[in-house]
Amino acid sequence: MWLLLDDGQFTLQVDHIKGNQIHCIILSGGLLSNNKVINRDGVGLSAYTLSLKDKEDLKNAVLFTY
Repeated sequence: MWLLLDDGQFTLQVDHIKGNQIHCIILSGGLLSNNKVINRDGVGLSAYTLSLKDKEDLKNAVLFTY
């Protein structure tokens, strides 16, 4: 399953789901600004924006991959 952020500018492949956490591999990305929609490839989701904590979590996730 893939998740798309910012109208597909970011592509994330879901690696695994543990409880209420979705662990992804970033396939393509860039600068992420606020108020962006999250979509499942081909299907809309109900999560419309990333919180400040979500953004910090994403930054930390990217740092740990390099």
